[in-house]
Amino acid sequence: MASLIGLFAEEAQTERAYTALVQAGISPTQITLIGPTHQSLATAGLVDPKEQAQRRARAMALWLVPFGFGSGLGFSLLVNLNTFAWAGPLGNHLVGALLGAVGGGLGGLFMGGGIAVLNTEPTYRQRLAQGQGLVLIRTGLGQIRIARQALTSSKPLEIIESLEDETL
Repeated sequence: MASLIGLFAEEAQTERAYTALVQAGISPTQITLIGPTHQSLATAGLVDPKEQAQRRARAMALWLVPFGFGSGLGFSLLVNLNTFAWAGPLGNHLVGALLGAVGGGLGGLFMGGGIAVLNTEPTYRQRLAQGQGLVLIRTGLGQIRIARQALTSSKPLEIIESLEDETL
């Protein structure tokens, strides 16, 4: 199953895109209109990749930050480096532990979601609040090309394609 999302500036454009898709031979049961007067993201079963990445990054940081703190402290105690002489013996180990925690936080950020979390693009939810509309097409690989051509003729702001439904 493949998915295609078309983002439109106005909700009226989503309805025109729906008509173009049906005329191109895409079954109406495979097309979902998402917007203020249509279905919501939750009822359509669409998960915003940016929001999903933020949740994963927080979940990863939840255990990586304490692990990094402990690892930084352990490493500092083990090798007994005096890198931060200005902090004294105890402060030196605490600075090492804090640097380990920062490393754990960065690990959580990049392993949990990476660049998607730092992306300044608005989420689907924010775009819908601005009055924009989404057209979601879930169909087989054979019809994705036809659906893409029909969406392109409707002049969307953006088209997002996924070969597997779970990545959307």
